Amino acid sequence: MKQKMKNIVFVLFTGIILIFGSCKKESAIRPTGEHDPSLHGVGESPVVKSRISEINERFDTYLLFTDTVEKQDGWRVFIPNYEVYGQPPATTVYRYDLLRDDAHKMQLMDYLDRFMVPLVSDPKEFSKSLLIVDKIAGYAYNSTQKRYLTDNKKYSSLHFRGASVWNISESLLSTANETQVRKEVYSFVTAYLTYKLPIADVSYFEEFQNVSKQNYGQAITATTINDAFLWTNGFLSYTRAGNKFPLFATDRTDYINAYMGSSEDKWRAKYKDYPLVLKKLEEIGKVIKEMGFNWKVEK
Repeated sequence: MKQKMKNIVFVLFTGIILIFGSCKKESAIRPTGEHDPSLHGVGESPVVKSRISEINERFDTYLLFTDTVEKQDGWRVFIPNYEVYGQPPATTVYRYDLLRDDAHKMQLMDYLDRFMVPLVSDPKEFSKSLLIVDKIAGYAYNSTQKRYLTDNKKYSSLHFRGASVWNISESLLSTANETQVRKEVYSFVTAYLTYKLPIADVSYFEEFQNVSKQNYGQAITATTINDAFLWTNGFLSYTRAGNKFPLFATDRTDYINAYMGSSEDKWRAKYKDYPLVLKKLEEIGKVIKEMGFNWKVEK
């Protein structure tokens, strides 16, 4: 794909407008710092635009049904590395098909009201730009052939700094299968949390960190290191090189994966004899609540 832009491209990203000039070298990104309601539903029909505005105000985000970047060969793509960070060629680009039917867009926004709003009680940590599309396809850059080749992966959603792309097919919307749509909404929020939790502000994890901070990175002197030993000390893994307890970042990731990978009933049963593990799993749940999500693993 060509790496230069002929025209000025407006990108809705992180809930603000980023303007890129037509030039050989990418210009610096200067966010406006403002959420502009006049941009809600640009290019949409009046009825869709009005409904988008309602959704956007509730979530303090930009809900989009149309592409924010279009390359000169006609592909509608989202390229975080190239378009946002100015590092061509991007490792991977994403091509997508758009939702076309206004009735389906309206139907989907009704589903968002019914299924997503209960999961996102406070949008402060929610994606600031949400592009909803009919299909996502990934293309990885091949340095030998100097072109992009399909990666043959299935993408239900993509998550970047402040921006998300969500694939929910028009064919599914046409069936009006509310149960399946609800599952898709839940899966999207789950994927977003999986992306967001490990990079969330460390202040959210202060109580979690306090449980084990005296042992982070410390050498393990025990001769036998097994699950019972680790769980007794409040850890789910250890650093094998040098036999050390993990650092905070690794410990946080371990617990995020444990919390999101199992229902509360199951992890409470598994770790019932290990109060430090239970305490830290409970703290992950509190972090999710504090971040504004009414989310838990469905049984």
